[in-house]
Amino acid sequence: MDEATRRLRELMTFVQSDLARFVDKVEWAPDGRSAEVRGSLVKGRFVVDGSALNIELNVSVLATLFMDKIRTRIAATLDQHFVAPSTSAATPRCCGACREPLV
Repeated sequence: MDEATRRLRELMTFVQSDLARFVDKVEWAPDGRSAEVRGSLVKGRFVVDGSALNIELNVSVLATLFMDKIRTRIAATLDQHFVAPSTSAATPRCCGACREPLV
């Protein structure tokens, strides 16, 4: 298992435990390099592509009330699991289209 995939597994452990209130189910792809999350308020996909991690989250209107909390937790966890200690973290973005900062 490569480093990015190992870190994705760590991230998904966090998602399942710390964000359990929002995520009901996590389904892994057979190759272990992507996972889909589903809940009553969120749907998303986490994909390791080479050495990059792509995250797509879609939230319901009700979940927008919790978005600041979700963004903050995900950004902190990404820093912990995916940013090398000697590297300054780039600001995580909502998506490529809107470029809204996650935090």
